[in-house]
Amino acid sequence: MKKIVTVFIAFLFLNGCSLAPVQQQNVASYTLNGISQLKLRNKPTHSTLLVSRTIASPGYQTSEMIYTTQPFQLQTFAFNRWVAPPAQMLTPLLVQSLRHTGVFNDVISAPAAAQTSYQLNTNLLSLKQDFTKNPSQIDIQLQVSLINSKTNSIVASHKFKQTMATDENTPYAGVIAANKATKVLMEKIAKFVAHKIK
Repeated sequence: MKKIVTVFIAFLFLNGCSLAPVQQQNVASYTLNGISQLKLRNKPTHSTLLVSRTIASPGYQTSEMIYTTQPFQLQTFAFNRWVAPPAQMLTPLLVQSLRHTGVFNDVISAPAAAQTSYQLNTNLLSLKQDFTKNPSQIDIQLQVSLINSKTNSIVASHKFKQTMATDENTPYAGVIAANKATKVLMEKIAKFVAHKIK
């Protein structure tokens, strides 16, 4: 009996590492909050705008932070992620940026069912940190379509692309660059939409 107990204790000692709790690295979560403060009119037009939910292209429908080290391949950081899918975070940024312009009498977001003069549809084509460049850079691409709600016709459509170099080759530096790039994009889109409104 003593022999069996001794062997069992030795087994526990040798395998003690497997019984210890596994240390897991915390996952850091980040937001996009790049809003344009651009004001284009002091008195708004009578036009109203519905901003549809931003749609993400395949590969970008996730809250994982995406990067690339070679063309055509997408990878994700293990311990860094967005608090929500970027397409979901972009919609309120668009709404706020377009409100700041002062062009519209009202700017609302889906799923609001109110009748508006125009509708803005956006598609997130790309949001990734590109490590094929040194320093790495953020690449954001958005397809934007402005629709006349009364005629259901496309007033204008444009693909916006913004790159922003990072200060260093880290995920957090990518987050900083992504927010800077997003703010620039919001400003460009605000100008584009305002110019197309009659």
